[in-house]
Amino acid sequence: MKDIGDSYYVVIIDESCDVSIKEKLTVALRYVDNLDKVIESFIGIKYVVSTNVVALK
Repeated sequence: MKDIGDSYYVVIIDESCDVSIKEKLTVALRYVDNLDKVIESFIGIKYVVSTNVVALK
């Protein structure tokens, strides 16, 4: 978090379905560090029952 500081960042959330037809949600963080380099960090994968708004909330 100290790399991000006061700069802008984006939380990227995407859903997909794998070959076993299980829905999953992936989370990543993209920001620009102190050297003006774009950094994208993978946070994790979470299997979900559904990707509708109520289930994700």
